[in-house]
Amino acid sequence: MKKTRKKNLTIVLLLFSAGLLLIIYGFLIEPDRLVINNYELKIKKWSPKLNGLKIAAISDIHGGSNFITEDMNCQKSAALLSRNCFFHLEI
Repeated sequence: MKKTRKKNLTIVLLLFSAGLLLIIYGFLIEPDRLVINNYELKIKKWSPKLNGLKIAAISDIHGGSNFITEDMNCQKSAALLSRNCFFHLEI
């Protein structure tokens, strides 16, 4: 009986530790890893009126973050596209 109890306690402590590490990573490390890539597209038969048009695409944002709003605003894009992720931004 004692071996089972000790084994269960070990499993619970391991799961708790793993969860705590994931929370720390998700809230302290991952938010600082925002990556901005700029691409210039060459499109045939593109209207010269649209030269310089900027469109921002954002994906894989799994939680709200204030600096994401600031960084996206700095891009001065005409449109913002979000790809298959849920996020909450307070503006």
